[in-house]
Amino acid sequence: MFDNTGNIFHFNYEVQLEDVIEAICDISFDIGLQVADEVENKEKGFSIIDLFKIDFLDDISTIRTDSLVDRTTEEGIIPGYTKQEFFSYIADYYNKMLFYDQVFLDALNGSDILLVDKEGTSFLGAGDKAKDRLIPALKNAKILKKLITNLKSDKIQRSLQKIDTFENDIFYRNTIKATKQEGQPLLPFIKLSFLDAEKIYKEKVDSGNFWINVDAYQARGIDLSGDEEYYVLIDKENDLVLGLLIKDNVIPYANVDLVNYVKVDELYNYYWTLLKYTYSTKPSPRNTHSDEALDEFKALLTDTQLNQLLSKLKNNFYIKDKAEISEKFLKFFNDVVILEKLESLENYSFLMSSNHDQETVLGIYNTERIGTNYNLLHWLNHKGEKAINHFRGTVPNKKDKTIIHSLKPVICYYFLEKYFEDLFEHILNANNYKYLVNRNFIDKSKLFCEIDFFVRTDKKFYYFETKTKLSRYYIDDFLKKVSKMMDKFKPMTDNGIEIEYILVAGYSDSSVSDYQYFINNNQNLNGVFYNTSRATLNSKPYYFNVPVPDKEGKQITCIAEPEYNNLENLVKTLCPK
Repeated sequence: MFDNTGNIFHFNYEVQLEDVIEAICDISFDIGLQVADEVENKEKGFSIIDLFKIDFLDDISTIRTDSLVDRTTEEGIIPGYTKQEFFSYIADYYNKMLFYDQVFLDALNGSDILLVDKEGTSFLGAGDKAKDRLIPALKNAKILKKLITNLKSDKIQRSLQKIDTFENDIFYRNTIKATKQEGQPLLPFIKLSFLDAEKIYKEKVDSGNFWINVDAYQARGIDLSGDEEYYVLIDKENDLVLGLLIKDNVIPYANVDLVNYVKVDELYNYYWTLLKYTYSTKPSPRNTHSDEALDEFKALLTDTQLNQLLSKLKNNFYIKDKAEISEKFLKFFNDVVILEKLESLENYSFLMSSNHDQETVLGIYNTERIGTNYNLLHWLNHKGEKAINHFRGTVPNKKDKTIIHSLKPVICYYFLEKYFEDLFEHILNANNYKYLVNRNFIDKSKLFCEIDFFVRTDKKFYYFETKTKLSRYYIDDFLKKVSKMMDKFKPMTDNGIEIEYILVAGYSDSSVSDYQYFINNNQNLNGVFYNTSRATLNSKPYYFNVPVPDKEGKQITCIAEPEYNNLENLVKTLCPK
């Protein structure tokens, strides 16, 4: 449907400690030739059999000690290991055992590596940089120090006791190669109860062959701690391994389409999990500003009188008649002077302090001369309480002041950006709806769309787009957007998932009447009338449906309802639980 933004990737790893291990072995052997006084064969002198403790050799291989040197048999001389063959064997042991080293694994705690499959020499990591923790973990494991402690000669050990001072990122630079593979797991985890037992079986595996970043999964909402039995889940039909089962949680492997295994009655839960964790991302948080007046304004989101008052705003920011503003809301407004239709700036409205002092109100200078005007287009000074001196030359023209009552700047921008979205979210929270808010959906690495709210019930998904004011422009735009979204959501709807599309606003403008063909006047919903004027509002409340032009039988719902209680009842009617 969309790009997988889950940020969990599958890596193959290869440990290549040969250069490091063999170099230490070579150095140790050379020192042994000089200082060793206890050797197996005094005639032949110091040899590889004298380098390491016998119990170490027993631990790392099934090689018999006597096979390290030449042996004479009835069939002749059987050559032993050469020095480099033997050292290579030791290096190979460390290559295989590094990811079984507990100190190394402990150093991966707190990293972005989530799961290691030691036999499969692969891991799941959160983000491209997950692999960056491997080299620090390797340094922490102190494998060179461990190797040196297994040397048979104390003299050689003492000669190399400070070798770990050479260990750094450059020293280990090429020792672990991690390669990101194509494809990603669709989810970080899924409950076993989601899956159809008739299509899968489980097979027990050795838990020692896996390492789990328990804290990382705990942060993602599941507890994988404890000495649990591990299983792999396998497709009964084709033996495809789907993922690792721990407790009742499945950690899916990359490139597995789990929808083929999900129970029909769990599809809503499954797709909801995909929308939440895989197909959407949260945008960067907006900058916030602490403001006492704004906090007080937000606290009144559910106040019907405030909902109604805001319908009287002209251009979404001011009211002309102060008498229309209730005493308890005056603190949210400023008295300002508005200037309009200045020459060459007819499309602009200018807001200025209502100060009475004879000081500059506004000066406008244009770096490019317009016609025969001076570059200094306008200069305006206060002239008492009711007038302004407007200079365009040496003699000013007197202009009457027009005082308006504007929302304070921080409240004004909040009203435009977040007021109705917050009001709508308050309704969802008050009624315990499950929802996603402000999610970006990515397609081919580009932003496809942002969804304001995705709400779910047990029976349907609801896609809500919220606007401060309903208009023809927003309806046209939403119809185009919904058509594209229906195409993207087709894999879900083909599997029986129902989605409704709703454009909801607090207020409306006159352009909505362009859709009058689809509007039934005096629509009665829950005892509240829509598509007709309401005495308490200065904008018309709406509720109507519009068909999606290129999607037969599909429609959007358009709503304009500013009053909290009415809107809450509408949401509960539209989205029954």
